[in-house]
Amino acid sequence: MVRLYKIIRFLIKRKFFYFVRNSWPVWFFILNREGRRKYKKAPPSLGAVEKRIVADLKTYGIATSSLEELFPGKNLFPELLEYAIPLKEEARVKSKKVFLKNLFDLRPLLDFSNPYVKFALNEKVLNIISSYLKLYPKFRGYTLNVTTPMETGSVPIDSQRWHRDPEDKIVVKMFLYLTDVDRGSGPFTYVKGSHHLGKYWNLFPTAPPAGSYPPAEEVSKKIEVSDVLVCTGKAGTIIFCETSGLHKGGFATENERLMSTSIYATKAVMSPMALTILDDLDAKKLKLPAVVEYALS
Repeated sequence: MVRLYKIIRFLIKRKFFYFVRNSWPVWFFILNREGRRKYKKAPPSLGAVEKRIVADLKTYGIATSSLEELFPGKNLFPELLEYAIPLKEEARVKSKKVFLKNLFDLRPLLDFSNPYVKFALNEKVLNIISSYLKLYPKFRGYTLNVTTPMETGSVPIDSQRWHRDPEDKIVVKMFLYLTDVDRGSGPFTYVKGSHHLGKYWNLFPTAPPAGSYPPAEEVSKKIEVSDVLVCTGKAGTIIFCETSGLHKGGFATENERLMSTSIYATKAVMSPMALTILDDLDAKKLKLPAVVEYALS
């Protein structure tokens, strides 16, 4: 009886802790005061494309672009694909997601000679995310994965199901398709308006530190079909998304999908950074822009 009482008391305290921590006044004004201060001191400069992406994020929780549109004349795709090809031959499953083959370690090295690191920490990318958050973000990690087709009759598992990411009140990710992605390739799929500014924000909420995995049939009942966005696209497609909103992906039935993911949150994040950071002196020598330096600090 005493042990049961302690467990109940612990659960109540934990629920109260996360309730307070995730309340907007505490999360935004206290836990993220440094990020807000730096944002106000050096607000990002946005071009027309970046402004459109930020506007779409605010309206829908998701925005799509492409390497060509966001980085005109840079021709980034060949370098990114060339770096991935030899790694793809050695890719293997490294987590409970048996449908994903990882090209990088689960705790990858923050190596600025890696084009995916440079891409994830590009100032233009961080300016978009900070403009959406109204504060400087923190870089949480990056992955490069091959999604393998599921066997006939398979049932969606893990992130193939509808879910919300729980690591922070607001989590933002940037996805890059390295292959053409059709409906048979496990496209990223999102419920527009399920982000923190949207009409579905309070639907199937997370219970920190756990996420939310509502049954597909319940989502279908409460979400308008027109609000479900299936992100098929050509190689080079970029997707910015608040993954605190309802999303799923990776349920490939016909073709492989090669995709990179860059992960961003805030200083209030509730889990450790999934990166192996190089020596601080090396980072200082790079003379990083303020928003990039803060993302790594």
